[in-house]
Amino acid sequence: MKINSLIATLRPSHYVKNLFIFLPAFFGGAIVETLSAKEIWLTFISFCALSSVVYIINDLSDIPSDRVHPTKKYRPIASGQLSLNAALGLILFLVLVVFACMFYMPPSETWILTLYLFLNLAYSFGLKKIAIVDVLVVAFGFVLRIAAGGEASDIITSKWLFIMSFLLALGLVLGKRYDDLVLLEKKSAGADQLRGSKYNMEFTRNAIVFVMTLSTVCYMQYAVDTEVAKQFNTAYFYISILPVILGVLRYFALVFIEKKSASPVKIATKDPVMISALLLWGACFVYFLYLN
Repeated sequence: MKINSLIATLRPSHYVKNLFIFLPAFFGGAIVETLSAKEIWLTFISFCALSSVVYIINDLSDIPSDRVHPTKKYRPIASGQLSLNAALGLILFLVLVVFACMFYMPPSETWILTLYLFLNLAYSFGLKKIAIVDVLVVAFGFVLRIAAGGEASDIITSKWLFIMSFLLALGLVLGKRYDDLVLLEKKSAGADQLRGSKYNMEFTRNAIVFVMTLSTVCYMQYAVDTEVAKQFNTAYFYISILPVILGVLRYFALVFIEKKSASPVKIATKDPVMISALLLWGACFVYFLYLN
């Protein structure tokens, strides 16, 4: 058994999604103080461990379908590089890590972690087979990360943050679905699987456009909200709308014109224009929230 197989099974590259935990502190103007608190890091570690548990359980339940998928067939469990016993042992270790972290957490956080785990177990063993419900469940997992981050940093989370995070997460999940459909369409071996999918290219494409447009409108409402202007102590925060629009339009161009990967995570870390849009957006927040 190779250490690389263990690491690949944990999916550490997906831990970036757990950075949503830090958003309440960032938007609340208290990120510096929060980063020095052990509660927020214990929450981050717990979600990383639980997300790996969910990925392993999904891999175990999806072995037959993964073995005929053009890319998923190379995953350690589907390819046989990681044995069943090793995968179960890894799950046990990660659960013990979560329990150790929970020992130092308030009950409110442990309930959120428990709900996250059971929701994802329900997803793995049934909900993922129900169209629309599957993507909503995954997106709601990001809302739970936000809620846990608010509890850990002792910050009251804005309704705007919950709404925008849910819509953004829904766009991420739909992008992943679209990516899978593109891969299956390119591989003749996946033709039957594509025909049997819960989604098709046209619906997923339209859903991505709808959700991303809705999230942009919500952000615009947030950026011009009078309470937000008071919090940031500026009447010019609406300037941050520009990099958001740039990022969304660039995403559409990459996916629908240049036929690049629809995974926003891949695009956000590889495309120079998207990276620039994210940096500009982040700079707006840092300036108005922390330096203004």
